[in-house]
Amino acid sequence: MAKTWVVVVLSVMLFVSINTVAIWAEQPTIRTRIDSAMTDVNNAFNEHGGPEAVETVSSTAKSVYGWFGDKAKSKKFKMDLEVCVKAAVGAPHVLGDCPFSQRVLLTLEEKSLPYKRHLINISHRPKWFLAINPQGTVPVLKIDGKWVPDSDIIVGMIEKKYPEPSLKTPTKFASVGSKIFSTFETFLKTKDSSDGPLLHELEALESHLKSHDGPFVAGEKVSAVDLSLAPKLYHVKVALGHFKSWSIPGRLTHIHNYMHVLFSLHSFQKTKAEEKYVIAGWASEVHT
Repeated sequence: MAKTWVVVVLSVMLFVSINTVAIWAEQPTIRTRIDSAMTDVNNAFNEHGGPEAVETVSSTAKSVYGWFGDKAKSKKFKMDLEVCVKAAVGAPHVLGDCPFSQRVLLTLEEKSLPYKRHLINISHRPKWFLAINPQGTVPVLKIDGKWVPDSDIIVGMIEKKYPEPSLKTPTKFASVGSKIFSTFETFLKTKDSSDGPLLHELEALESHLKSHDGPFVAGEKVSAVDLSLAPKLYHVKVALGHFKSWSIPGRLTHIHNYMHVLFSLHSFQKTKAEEKYVIAGWASEVHT
């Protein structure tokens, strides 16, 4: 019975410690929090579980204490990243539809990096935001005390500073699907009913996925190119389905499977905009 309670208490202790450190940077340090947890656990087992249980918990908790201490020293859990992303059109307190903002959020999530998120109302940009980024564009990441714009630059800096787990895409695959978004935008924003250029790019992606082991562009593991494509394919699906009653042809089965895998990622579910906000984000730019 004592062993069961050891497992339960330690599991709760770990869960609380990890989540507290990841979300509230201003709270007590990892070591202070685990010291407190150890004292509480020891007292409880001294009263109910006997000295043997106390010894078991103490030795295990000390091991956990040391592990978290190492993580703290390596700044793994330090809240030193802040990111400005687009707020939803018509809902400034809700995550918006910018695919480039989502790309950065996906990168942070896949690397399990804690960060503070700022939602920016693009229609009424706050003065403090324009002070750090006069162009007024999103996303912008604060890293090493500096605010950096442009998703390409941002994800590169994140990869360099936090190389594990690696999200590097092999150079030969880095440009796969790179023209899908531009051809999608052209098709969406004009009255032209020709989907030729977009289909051409989608068929190229289909060919790549068909001829390479997946489920991702570079193989079994998700990489930067996937995190760039995922939000864009989401916009293709949602925006063209709504404004043009258009969908990716069923014959492109590998793309459909690829999209299913991408959209099922926990990081994607956590960072995607609701479909209604994707539609709202494009509404002013679409000529039907």
